Amino acid sequence: MFQQFKLQVENQFDDNIKYVQSDNGGEFKSFITFLQQAGIVHRFSCPYNSAQNGREERKHRHVVETGLAFLAHASLPMKFWQYAFQSATFLINRMPSKVLNNVSPYLTLFQKLPDYKSLRVFGCLCYPFIRPYNNHKLQYQLVQCIFLGYTLSNKGYLCLDYLTGRVYITPHVVFDETQFPFTTQSPSSQPDDTPSVILPHAIPFPSNDLSHCPVDTPISIHIDSIPTTADSISLNEPATSPSSPPSPESALTNLIPDSSLAPRMTTRLMSGITKRKVILNLTAVTEPYTLNQALKDPHWTRAMDQEIAALHHNHTWDLVAKPSDVNIIGCKWVYKLKHKPDRSIDRYKVRLVAKGYPQTFGLDYFETFSPVVKAATIRIILTIALSSKWEVRQLDVHNAFLNGELEEQVYMSQPPGYVDTKFPTKVCRLRKALYGLKQAPRAWF
Repeated sequence: MFQQFKLQVENQFDDNIKYVQSDNGGEFKSFITFLQQAGIVHRFSCPYNSAQNGREERKHRHVVETGLAFLAHASLPMKFWQYAFQSATFLINRMPSKVLNNVSPYLTLFQKLPDYKSLRVFGCLCYPFIRPYNNHKLQYQLVQCIFLGYTLSNKGYLCLDYLTGRVYITPHVVFDETQFPFTTQSPSSQPDDTPSVILPHAIPFPSNDLSHCPVDTPISIHIDSIPTTADSISLNEPATSPSSPPSPESALTNLIPDSSLAPRMTTRLMSGITKRKVILNLTAVTEPYTLNQALKDPHWTRAMDQEIAALHHNHTWDLVAKPSDVNIIGCKWVYKLKHKPDRSIDRYKVRLVAKGYPQTFGLDYFETFSPVVKAATIRIILTIALSSKWEVRQLDVHNAFLNGELEEQVYMSQPPGYVDTKFPTKVCRLRKALYGLKQAPRAWF
């Protein structure tokens, strides 16, 4: 981030950064080398003395408090803090500052007046023009959204569709700066002559006023917009004319919602879908993590013996004297239990894995890319075999991955637990690939 800021200062303002002051936080140690290479002096404040960073602390508090004020005024949840803080910095940079003789930072930096006509109230209701985003002509051209601020890379507004979670960026927006969708309306704020009833937001109503209501607040629905059919709500008295609206008490008394309106949750048990619960047996065989744990079990010992025998039979390495000035990598045993469909143990699988992370490019490996078959090719082959009624067989080659010939000189320490007693100081010069080597997939191919 600082590197991008440095390039922006040099390219946009034809200036250089000479000093950077910060506290002694550990997060600043990552780019000390970069500052030294760029010739930038890094100044530190005294330990436990934040007053020497007073200007930065005050500006940080200014941004945070302004952003929190935006969230509180619009009743937005804290997850929108990023947009609130971004809008706060956008407005602070365009507000007159006493430090700059009542001139805004934007005017001081760019030498031109900011556009105050485009400023809007954060978190208010807005209707962006979304026709370019639609897939067909019958979709709505406007949608109810929440205004989340401005963009620095586009001359447009950020509008959040709070039903789908999508953020639209468009300059064509109609704002209603008196309405805040996330603000919970109190019963006292409702008109006395318009009775309303608070219903759970999970009940769907085909009303235009409810097409974009917030999902985390109750929905206030006027009585004339509620369907009066027998399937939805039954009324004991006929509906009154608009000239003589009923009182809120009588409206709430006469409204008897049908129980069929409430959505019923469907579970797997109600649908007859059951799955056997797997009870973990704490006394069952577990996979060892160390060599000492594996040597206590004869099954793992036998599996390691078989793996070593296969590696020797494959002539995977040669024992040579340890050369000087070479990179010696280590190795470890990896243990894995293979289970049958009934959760019983099928076999004990052991692999000798080389610790290839200290390998150096150009010294003990060069190319690592390995071509892979496309899934479309496999599907074509299976389709041809199916149409021609051919028999398809599967072949599993034991240790097939270890048959790749190595072109580089790779040296590895002897496997733990299987060090040659006659030559304990010698190392393994790998002739074929092992699991864990950077070039193993390409060597196998």
